[in-house]
Amino acid sequence: MNYKETLQAIDPIKAFKTLNISADQQGSYIYYPCSSCGRQAVIKAYGDKKNVWYCPECKDKGLIISIVLSVMNENDPEPWDY
Repeated sequence: MNYKETLQAIDPIKAFKTLNISADQQGSYIYYPCSSCGRQAVIKAYGDKKNVWYCPECKDKGLIISIVLSVMNENDPEPWDY
C-alpha cells in the first residue's frame, strides 16, 4: 500500500473522535477547529483530495496526519522516543 492509498484509507470522522476533536460533517466536507488558529477549518471527507484540510482564516493547510501530530505534540510535548 502506498502513501496515497494509506491516506485514502483514513476515516476522518473516526480520527477526530479518537482525538476528541469536535467535527461537523456537511456533505463532502467536515468542519472542525483549526489546530493553528482555533477558527473553523475544513477537511475533505471523500474524493481525490480526501483528508486534505484548509483553514480560510489563517491560510494553514495540510494532510490529516499533520492534525494528528499537532494533537499528539500538545498532549506530550516531550520528543518522541522510538
